[in-house]
Amino acid sequence: MPKSLLKNSFDSIVDEIDALVYAIDIENYKILYTNKKGEEEFGDIIGKKCFSALEKRNEPCIECPTNFKEKVELNHRYKWEHKNNLNRKTYLFSDRIMKSNNSNKLIKVQVGIDITNQKKLEKELEEQQRNTLETFEALFNSTIEGLIIYNLNKKCINVNDVAPELLGYSKEEMIGKDALDFVEKDSINIVYTAINNSNL
Repeated sequence: MPKSLLKNSFDSIVDEIDALVYAIDIENYKILYTNKKGEEEFGDIIGKKCFSALEKRNEPCIECPTNFKEKVELNHRYKWEHKNNLNRKTYLFSDRIMKSNNSNKLIKVQVGIDITNQKKLEKELEEQQRNTLETFEALFNSTIEGLIIYNLNKKCINVNDVAPELLGYSKEEMIGKDALDFVEKDSINIVYTAINNSNL
C-alpha cells in the first residue's frame, strides 16, 4: 500500500476517535500533528507550542512528562489527569514517547479522553456521601440513648455523645475496646449471644 494512501487511512481512523490526539516534538514542544477532535477544540495548532496553543501558558504544564526529558523512557506509557485552562474540561491523558520514523527525533504521542462528566459525577457522589454521613451523625447524636457501633471483630468503632456519659468513659477510651467491656458481668452471656446471632 502506498505511504500516502496508508497515511490517509490512518488520518481517517484517528479523526473518528472521540478523543484528542497529538504528536508533539518533546525538544521544542511544537505540535506536529493533531486529529479532527483537536482542531475542533483548539483550532489551527500545528507548528505551535502545545502549552501555548492548548493552555495559553507561557511555560510547559507542570504535570507533563515531557518536562523530564532526561528521565523519559521510549514506548513507556505515562498517564495523567489535567484540567484545561482554555475549555475548562478535565482530560485523562495517555502519553507515549516514540522515535520519528524519519529521524532520531523524540516525539510524544498524546491521547486525551474527556472525563469532565465523570469527575462531576464523582464530586456529586462525594457530596451526597458527605451529606448522608452528616445526617447520620446528627441522628446518631440526637437520641437520648447510648449507642455503640462495633465492627465484625466486636471492637467499638464509634459511639454517640450520650454513651460515654452513661458509661463513665470518654469517647476516646471507648473506641477500640471490646463491645463486651461495657456490659455488666451478669448480662455478658445474654449480650454475647445476641451479638453472635445478629446479621453482622
